[in-house]
Amino acid sequence: METQKTQNICANSYLYDEQFTENILQPQSTKQVPLPIISNMKPESIKKSDNKSVDSIQSENKKTRTDNTVLEKARDICKETENIKRNTAQLLGKNGKASIKEVLSNQDKINEAGIKIDKDVLTANQTDCSGFVKMMFEKGSKPISNVISNGEKDLVNQYGVKSKDFSIRFRGAELLRRGSEKIDINNIKEGDLIFFKNIEKSKDNSKKDVLTDYATHVGIVSRVDKSDHNTTKIHFIHKSTNGGVIESSIEDKARINQNIYYKDLDPTFGRIR
Repeated sequence: METQKTQNICANSYLYDEQFTENILQPQSTKQVPLPIISNMKPESIKKSDNKSVDSIQSENKKTRTDNTVLEKARDICKETENIKRNTAQLLGKNGKASIKEVLSNQDKINEAGIKIDKDVLTANQTDCSGFVKMMFEKGSKPISNVISNGEKDLVNQYGVKSKDFSIRFRGAELLRRGSEKIDINNIKEGDLIFFKNIEKSKDNSKKDVLTDYATHVGIVSRVDKSDHNTTKIHFIHKSTNGGVIESSIEDKARINQNIYYKDLDPTFGRIR
């Protein structure tokens, strides 16, 4: 999957819910299939094991399967988004790919041309970065509501009643950062969350730009490349302002026409158990 460069940090439009605390999209009901127990232990050993051992194996299998489901869903939507941007550009007589805004504003033309946009693809590209992540994990049946709740509690503990004044625009990404398990860059894996801060003017009215002390953008880690020189190149799928759902690298520009890269925005990582 190609990475798309020079995209803005998400606009955080909050199609879902400004407080980002309610389940707007209901997960599709699926028939529960018993998980196989994968273990080096012989069957008779498992029978003799205590329940905690078997439960632990089943839990780990379920976690791996769900991580794959989340990332696969994100990759599918990313791929379909790229296809629809190319088709829309061709429909509009343009070269390359259309912006996601052009796709959304030309839905009538797209429908008339017989180009179908999957409902999930459309919804993912109408929401913001945190809404996209929430949608992917809901589809994967992950307990993301617990993560959001924990993040809300942590925000209240720090700011008290003033937590309600915390920027609605960036609330979703920050709640996910606070509520997820903190992961060191050396231990990250596909399916983890990646968070970025933003650059703003200093509050002391100086001309120096500073990083915010909270997350303003979030994505899902899609690939981790580790070299022999102890460097790690991370790719992630996220909802951007102009590109919609795309895959980027931390080496890519975070803003169009500015020399600001994702790696400069203090990336940190979280995991949803």
